[in-house]
Amino acid sequence: MHLLIPVKRFDAAKSRLAPHISSTQRAALAAAMLEDVLAEMFQIHGLTGISVVSAQSGLAEQLKGRARVLPEHRHGLNEALTAALAQLTDEGVRRVLILHGDLPIARASDVQGLVDRHRDSDALVLVPDVDAKGTNAMMCSLPLDFPLQFGPKSLERHQHAAAMADRVCTTEPIPSLALDVDDLSALNTVHAIARRGAPSLAPKTRHLLCQWGMGGTRTTYRADPPTVGTFAGTAGGCTPSTGEKRE
Repeated sequence: MHLLIPVKRFDAAKSRLAPHISSTQRAALAAAMLEDVLAEMFQIHGLTGISVVSAQSGLAEQLKGRARVLPEHRHGLNEALTAALAQLTDEGVRRVLILHGDLPIARASDVQGLVDRHRDSDALVLVPDVDAKGTNAMMCSLPLDFPLQFGPKSLERHQHAAAMADRVCTTEPIPSLALDVDDLSALNTVHAIARRGAPSLAPKTRHLLCQWGMGGTRTTYRADPPTVGTFAGTAGGCTPSTGEKRE
């Protein structure tokens, strides 16, 4: 099983959050969520490799060999993923899990169970988003014999594409993979869940949101992140270090 994570260029990520946080913050958020996802995925047993497909410059240096970066040569998520899957097919990969990089509360135990249940299957496995309309993760066999349908209402369109290709298809809801951060409501929900969870849950994302002062009553966070000092996210919330100013 090979893990493939598509990541949008950080400076172009999370545009729907533009009314609420700055472009600098959106880039930092995308990077933090990717780090949280990778930290969990490194705990998965039985993976033959982890690849990130992205046009983000300097990403290979940032990841420091923890995952391979496949340059995004084609514009668009489906096109970039299709090209990456073709490359993996040429390299002999026969089963792949596509997992989006904006799932900061993803848990290794959930993904391990998914991998273990479907490792030897040839079925297309779809993991829906919280609204059961999008596709937050997909497990498929290679070579790919149907067109990817990521985008609005992708769950139904993937199911239809599988049927047209005569593929066995199963949909498996997994709570920790259901919440992708695309809008302010999802961002606030992620922060609330992370605050209630163990300190290991989404630490990079939680740390960032604590820096921005989330957790109060505000709904817009336009100030850029502090450049000095540290904040610690705890299971009970965001606790600023002694003597620090909280934005």
